[in-house]
Amino acid sequence: MLNQYEIEITCLCPVDDLPDVYHLTVTARRVIPVEDIIEAAKAFSGKKMYQEDLCQAIHRKVNACCVLVGHHSGVKVRTQCGGEA
Repeated sequence: MLNQYEIEITCLCPVDDLPDVYHLTVTARRVIPVEDIIEAAKAFSGKKMYQEDLCQAIHRKVNACCVLVGHHSGVKVRTQCGGEA
């Protein structure tokens, strides 16, 4: 069994204070209650964070592979924390 969970998170850019919208995918070989993923996303919503730090923080909360995709100055950035699920 392989589960994938997807959610959007909006944080503030630490450089220019503008909103950054990220697409998060959590992948696991176990069931993660969606409430846990929502709680993890809400814990960082609206905070000033770099994408890489946000990905690591969510990874620690859900203990699963996390991929966070965002766009910065026209560049698509994909950050992954945790190995394959």
